[in-house]
Amino acid sequence: MLRPEGTLLLRLRGAELYSQPGSFTVLEVPSGATLNWVTRDSEHRLRYVHVSPGTGTREAVLELPDLVESSQLLLVLTWSASGTSIHAGFVGHDVRQAQGGAASAQIRVVRDGVYVVGDAGVEVAAYQVFENGKLTLRESAMEAWISTGIALDIHMRGSVVDGYLGEVVQANLALVMLATGFEVYCGRRFSELPEEGREADVDALARTFVPKSLRAIRPLVSLEDVLAAAPIDFGNYAKCRDAYRAAYGLGFAATVGVPTQTLGTVSRMLRYRHRIVHVSPLIGMLNQPRVPPEKPVFAGRDLVEEVRLEADRFVHALHDATLRLG
Repeated sequence: MLRPEGTLLLRLRGAELYSQPGSFTVLEVPSGATLNWVTRDSEHRLRYVHVSPGTGTREAVLELPDLVESSQLLLVLTWSASGTSIHAGFVGHDVRQAQGGAASAQIRVVRDGVYVVGDAGVEVAAYQVFENGKLTLRESAMEAWISTGIALDIHMRGSVVDGYLGEVVQANLALVMLATGFEVYCGRRFSELPEEGREADVDALARTFVPKSLRAIRPLVSLEDVLAAAPIDFGNYAKCRDAYRAAYGLGFAATVGVPTQTLGTVSRMLRYRHRIVHVSPLIGMLNQPRVPPEKPVFAGRDLVEEVRLEADRFVHALHDATLRLG
């Protein structure tokens, strides 16, 4: 059930499925951070829900076919990165089917349970759940990136005061938000993948980031072991690139397919954040140490839009590539 792509066939006694009153669960199997869930409501409709961090929550709703007392009801559930579907029919009779779409509420599966976030007409962003001071639930990687975009829109709509200096501060803080959102996405997505059935090459990752002396002291058998022994700075472009290549075989240019221009802009964005945070938020020329031979790059709205476009292109290309992993 944890596989990124699969088909499940259920053979059910039709009479029992039809005769019970109210709503009830037919199947509920959480696995890792994924969930396959089928319910029947009081109007004899089946609802198939598939959940994973990478694809979000998708549901398909299907009216049950007319009962055939002498035959078994077959349910076929399919899921993949591209979509979900449910088929239902009695052996020897017509089959009904429905395709899945985005659900009105997001469902998240964690080790402590299953959470429902939001609902029709109820939007929830930047959510976190703590229990006894311990974080038990937070946004998925893609949800965190979307929240970054929401915050950036609000920030950039704000009125600028103090002329050019105000524009510089607004742009610089926007670049910090973008770079931080990028770092959060890459770090969370990296850790999400095993929880949705995409295995990491733990040995290759350990050889890349953990000194040989430490590897000899303790066995590193999981992604968590490696990250505990050598935390990876996903806000550093080179380390982020090396981590994805080692653990998942994803080269940003070769296998993810991100254009060279986009990679260059993302790398510069992370360097800009470092200067803004560690030197001053009032810096107007963001690449001053490299001028010349580089041409000067000045903080401003046009730069923010350029960097945002390229960072968003990178994140979505990487996300799509992770969904293609077997």
